[in-house]
Amino acid sequence: MERTDVSMKRVVIIGAGLGGLSAAIYLSRDGYDVTVLEKRNHPGGKLHKETVGDASFDFGPNTITMPDVFQDVLTYGGDKRPLPFVKLRDHTMNYFERSAPLLFSSDERTMKEQLSQSDYTAFQQYKKTVARIFHMSKTHFFTRSFTSWRDYLHPRLSVALASVKPFSTMHAFHRSLFRDERFVQALDRYATYVGSSPYQVPATFTMIAHLEFNDGVYYVRGGNTEIAKRLEACAKENGVSFHYGEEATSLRTNKKEITEVITQNERSYASDHVILNGDLLTQTNKLLKTSPSTDPSFTPSSSAFVMMLRNDQPQKNLQHHHQVYFANDYKREFHELFKAKRYVDKPTIYISNSSMTDKSQRRHGDNLYVLVNAPALSDSLIYDNETYRSLIFQRLQTFGVNLQYDHQMKTFTPMDIAREFGAYKGAIYGLSSNSVRQAFLRPFNASTTFNNLTFTGGSTHPGGGSPLVVISGKLAASHTKKMTVH
Repeated sequence: MERTDVSMKRVVIIGAGLGGLSAAIYLSRDGYDVTVLEKRNHPGGKLHKETVGDASFDFGPNTITMPDVFQDVLTYGGDKRPLPFVKLRDHTMNYFERSAPLLFSSDERTMKEQLSQSDYTAFQQYKKTVARIFHMSKTHFFTRSFTSWRDYLHPRLSVALASVKPFSTMHAFHRSLFRDERFVQALDRYATYVGSSPYQVPATFTMIAHLEFNDGVYYVRGGNTEIAKRLEACAKENGVSFHYGEEATSLRTNKKEITEVITQNERSYASDHVILNGDLLTQTNKLLKTSPSTDPSFTPSSSAFVMMLRNDQPQKNLQHHHQVYFANDYKREFHELFKAKRYVDKPTIYISNSSMTDKSQRRHGDNLYVLVNAPALSDSLIYDNETYRSLIFQRLQTFGVNLQYDHQMKTFTPMDIAREFGAYKGAIYGLSSNSVRQAFLRPFNASTTFNNLTFTGGSTHPGGGSPLVVISGKLAASHTKKMTVH
């Protein structure tokens, strides 16, 4: 098989999120002419920096796992400098209304002190099980593209699928192993990492526990947004051209090929191949000027109600990088989010206080990133933002957290997320993983309509979460290379 002169192959990437940055590095390093179009004025997509006065915040993922995934992209692109990862030993303090707090740590002695003897013994076996699930998933799902239904028919996939507990829910699996209700509830929260419910999501996603307990929880000094900055710089070093403030609005096509990408400024970018780094449930219809064709049975992932504020009064319940204040009735919370589709009146509240790890994020006082899971947008979803902010502050007071904040506080709602990031119904991860179908049969990595259109990002395979999005960029680049070889 003879390779074409790839230096003459023009790839246009729509979106400079982590998937687009990853694809850009892999392709440009191999000689492709890569152009990235981004409607915002910075790289990273959801992973970007927000400021409130003297406080800085990572809007995107506050918890980083799988650091090698990010480092591998940079290394491939010729940047061998290590990212300044900080491993958080005692990373998450979990608070409960009616019982003592529970600390999550990568330190064995600390975890042994937190749990009863029987639960600690079960925890040792659990860590082995979730490690096996993770490595099986990584081998057979994460690192391979799915471009048509035929890709799902490989016999090894059937064997692999059966071994990762797809037909048990996360909650049922945890409940069968542990007696401590606090521990079950805190572990169940891993379902929210993919915008789903622990009472519906397959137990396969307990692999997240492997990442946190076996591998570790990380933070990047200077803010997690340093990842996006380094990826962008690496891409530029390899000749990638970035055009910020350039929103792609339409595509010109010829039969089954996309020939040009048109932006809102009426600029035209010729393309031999296009990679879409955006929410497939909204962006493909927008670019092709077609009506939405979303399957009505699809369940979007949860959205979020986010507040970013400065706090000048140190408090004992805000002394960790991550802290979670749990609802007493966790099952009701997810019923409200996914069945009733309304805001929760007694929600679980997550707060990141990265200034505890990195004072560059705020020299004096706390930088508090407050997140409450919210339902995806629907016709019946109506809520007053100020009322919900007050409810959250009142609820935190029941845990002894009395926040002082100023009028510079920033708030992001599901409507804001839908508008800012083109997210389907404001959902953070596209589709939820609340069924075997949606967990494993996510939208393909390549278009079935156009021969030269590939997808990357959290709404396609292998799914949401910053490491998987970076992997999806690698998969998109690999597929592009296959399609440009004759």
